[in-house]
Amino acid sequence: MTRAALIASADQLGGGPRQEPLTVTALRGQMRRGASDAVLFRIAGSEAEFRRLVLEYQLQPAHPLPPAAVPNAVRPPVKDANALSSRQALLLQLAEQTARDGDVWPPVLEIAALLECSWLVVERDIGRLARKGYIRVGAYRCNGRLVRRVELLALGIATALPPPERVGTLKTKSGRHE
Repeated sequence: MTRAALIASADQLGGGPRQEPLTVTALRGQMRRGASDAVLFRIAGSEAEFRRLVLEYQLQPAHPLPPAAVPNAVRPPVKDANALSSRQALLLQLAEQTARDGDVWPPVLEIAALLECSWLVVERDIGRLARKGYIRVGAYRCNGRLVRRVELLALGIATALPPPERVGTLKTKSGRHE
């Protein structure tokens, strides 16, 4: 006989309303206090047992359940690691337009003003695009100023270099000279 059938037959035999186990009472108290998931799992014995007790006794945690305790239909979608933020997409669009026009990559401060964000955010997003393999960034000195050359790897195009007489040594992020 299954556990649910045993409980149902005990209720029918006049056993009165079923008392909840001490474990469930302890869980209710800890949940009201806002205990961490680790504490709740330890009281229940395991994460799987905790999920079973939550469903069986309609326990309402003070904070949202951990993702494993939420049924698949209710879980938020998993964030794609290769998804681009809107700023990163705009940077790619800017790089493509600059390369197609034959222009030099604009200074980071100009890009930051255009995107209405900090120059550090622009630097971070350029780094992320390079790590994801969308672009390759090379840097060189031009009249004492650091200028970047951005190559779009998927399209095989790159931003222009300034005239040769104004260019110093070309150095990529890996430190190699070209």
